[in-house]
Amino acid sequence: MKRCVIFGASPDPESFEYDAAGRQGDYLIAADGGYRYCRQQGLAPDHLVGDFDSFTGQLPAAVEAERFNPHKDDTDLTCAAKHGFGLGYREFYFTGVLGGRLDHTLGNLQLGAWLCRRGCRCEFGARRQRVYFLTQGSILLPRRPGWNFSLVSWSDRCTGVFIRGGEYPLEDRILTNSYALGISNEFAADTAEISVRDGVLLVMTAYCPKE
Repeated sequence: MKRCVIFGASPDPESFEYDAAGRQGDYLIAADGGYRYCRQQGLAPDHLVGDFDSFTGQLPAAVEAERFNPHKDDTDLTCAAKHGFGLGYREFYFTGVLGGRLDHTLGNLQLGAWLCRRGCRCEFGARRQRVYFLTQGSILLPRRPGWNFSLVSWSDRCTGVFIRGGEYPLEDRILTNSYALGISNEFAADTAEISVRDGVLLVMTAYCPKE
């Protein structure tokens, strides 16, 4: 099955990054104010969800919209993810979900971990940032000029953490969510390989050019 792309409603324009070229098979969901970005980019989402408190304009009649009561437990982004998950999608790309309010960003990261725990491949994309959710597996990061990478244990602990191809390697280490070990690593090879045996590990890349 193809990828499910979900557009959030971050107020930070730098938090949006989506290249529609060559991705005609993507299933697009706009979560509330995420529809504003879709409209600006000339994108026609396949589905709209939300209580529509952050987008109050006219919704397109040709697109299926799922409207929720504002007094609900799930965030609009969670409603969007559950819709995609219910359709059988197991690869998710989120954009417009970083920056802005810290509580929203942290809640969005919790949603990524929820999908990761259910066997989904999940990525958050922004212009200068990427977040990958990893559990019981590995990921390859290609070297990009000006970009570095960091690891954060999102579960209480991540065991069996390895970094190969980084300036600061790790060999079978334990990372916890109460100590910052793994921040601002540099590439020492064309590709860095990160792996974790257990736990939910956030693998973050960021554009941080040196002066």
